[in-house]
Amino acid sequence: MQEAVIRGDLEAAVEPAGWIADHQPTAGLPAGQEAVLADMKKQAAVVAGATDPKHAATATAMVISYCGTCHAAAKITAAIPEAPKPVAEPAVAAHMDLLYQGLAMPSEERWQKGLAAMQGTPLSEKDLPKDAKLTKDIVALEKNVHEMAAQAKTATDLGTKVAFYGEHIGGCAGCHGLHGKVW
Repeated sequence: MQEAVIRGDLEAAVEPAGWIADHQPTAGLPAGQEAVLADMKKQAAVVAGATDPKHAATATAMVISYCGTCHAAAKITAAIPEAPKPVAEPAVAAHMDLLYQGLAMPSEERWQKGLAAMQGTPLSEKDLPKDAKLTKDIVALEKNVHEMAAQAKTATDLGTKVAFYGEHIGGCAGCHGLHGKVW
């Protein structure tokens, strides 16, 4: 669901979001987490019905945060592998993985590593679509992403992190959709 939203492919997000909305069991949850699961399912349904990438992104960030909320309540660390290390140059996807893990595990260390990677991993010209009409818009979005990462480093509450992550992946989807095709 998250990857489809990031790509700006809302059609591909429908099936996994619908599954989350319809199939998450409540048995075995820590006490009091039934409401968290109900909220997660509602937000997954929002993603499944979204027609706008920003709404889908915000709801996706909420779903991921509910995973982390339940993991924290259960006092477990989700078994999410460390993000792969880039071989030659910093990978744009690595910071996305770390931010996701920071919310879903939850892990402040991975959240901060993701922000640090995001600040230091600008897209190079070769990463951008070859469309002169869009270059200025894409460069502006890219600059905004790095400014947002600097601001998010001071976020300590979950709501601010969720808002940042939703805006961030919504920006990814918006940029990917600028040229009229799904990357």
